[in-house]
Amino acid sequence: MSDYDINYQFMDHEAKRTYLLARMAEAEQLHFELCVDKLEEGHSDYNNWHETVVALKDEIERLRYLYKQYGGTLGSELPVIQDNVLNGD
Repeated sequence: MSDYDINYQFMDHEAKRTYLLARMAEAEQLHFELCVDKLEEGHSDYNNWHETVVALKDEIERLRYLYKQYGGTLGSELPVIQDNVLNGD
């Protein structure tokens, strides 16, 4: 256990997955909103917009990875075996 880990008393396994799902849904919605309001390459804020969309995409991938580590599945994927999850959570 690292110096920043704790044993969660109120965040059980299902609560953690539910939290990750909510974060993924929020990030996907924001990504969609940004794509709806896509800027043209010549726009003065295009680079800012592009960096934000790419960073958000990376965050969505990170959240999906964590969700799978907690045994969650997306679509028709098979669940990941949870060998290295702290206290089975």
